[in-house]
Amino acid sequence: MRRFRLAALLTRCSLTKLGSLQAFPIVFSEYHGFNLGVSTLPFLAFLVTGAMTLTAYMLYHKWYLIPKEDKNDWKLPAEERLRLALFAVPIIPVSLFIFGWTGNSPDTHWIGPTIGAALYFPGIFCAFQCILLYLQIAYPAQAASVLAGNDLFRSSMAAGFPCVSLSVPLGGPSNVRCVRHDPSS
Repeated sequence: MRRFRLAALLTRCSLTKLGSLQAFPIVFSEYHGFNLGVSTLPFLAFLVTGAMTLTAYMLYHKWYLIPKEDKNDWKLPAEERLRLALFAVPIIPVSLFIFGWTGNSPDTHWIGPTIGAALYFPGIFCAFQCILLYLQIAYPAQAASVLAGNDLFRSSMAAGFPCVSLSVPLGGPSNVRCVRHDPSS
């Protein structure tokens, strides 16, 4: 049951990511008047924070986690891998708040939603890495099955997400079907 809850948590994170990426054309094309080519440039913020996050994550392992494992004869509890996620997960709602707060009108500068979107990547990356590493260490005999089940669950939920993401109105799912929403209607 605990494995299912962790898979559901990772799926929610994935779906939140997909939903927030659909807001980019609205924020940058409609609100800020960027053309199609320029409106994709804020995605480069993910590249910048991705490089910084990957470097910080590898240094965290090299200077903190591996020496701690070595000191304790490689017998740390599996939950020790989740310690970084405790600091990274609060970044996710903060970044979405910044993106939503600054990206909802043409009066705000375009850098505000770009910074909010850029801060999203470190939280998601660290949460995914910590949880997947925890699953491997907590269930070593079934590690391949746990990771494959997690991947299947996330992929199947992500496959169905586009069917409802554009057709669900803000009031909730009323007549949900897999069609593209026409903003002119």
